[in-house]
Amino acid sequence: MGDRYCFGVNRSTHRAATGFTRELATKYPEAASHFERAAGHFVAEADVLNECAEMLFPGWQLPNEARDDVDDKVAALLRTARDNYARGIYEIEAALPKL
Repeated sequence: MGDRYCFGVNRSTHRAATGFTRELATKYPEAASHFERAAGHFVAEADVLNECAEMLFPGWQLPNEARDDVDDKVAALLRTARDNYARGIYEIEAALPKL
């Protein structure tokens, strides 16, 4: 249950990063392209995390037994989410010197 809660918080806060970085893009035109790319990476990450949630917690219920086939797919999706998050952070770091 704790993992499910933490996963949900992580997923929702990272989706919120999309709106935040888009807002920054409008406030800082000199760094807008970096913030827009960051937003794209964060929305891609959140979409992948949504897909993971549906596989891990169907109907937000915990599965009764381990499912190796699902776990392998989720592991691959989590790597994709991690990579999107890292790219988003990279874009924010690239934007900072332009502020």
